[in-house]
Amino acid sequence: MLLFQDELDEWDVELAYGVGPRYRRRGLASEAVAVTTEYAVHRLGARRVLLRIEAGNAPSAAVARSAGFRPTADEPVQREAKGRRVLLETWCHRNGEPVS
Repeated sequence: MLLFQDELDEWDVELAYGVGPRYRRRGLASEAVAVTTEYAVHRLGARRVLLRIEAGNAPSAAVARSAGFRPTADEPVQREAKGRRVLLETWCHRNGEPVS
């Protein structure tokens, strides 16, 4: 799990996560995202907790949904990952309540 202040808004916190292949499909990512989201909201006072997910990444979208996140209407964020540029959709969980 990574937790860091969002580049665009100091009151937003972004999470990133990864699970090794051997440990996938056990609910570990969903649980880790849920626990870290609660920490960000209740201990850090985050207004919004964000996940940035590449379009078409069904496993990450499933983790986001199961942890109470929903896609936003925010413009996709462009980043470089593993030597290539990717467009990431923003998913949000706001103060414990999913954004509709």
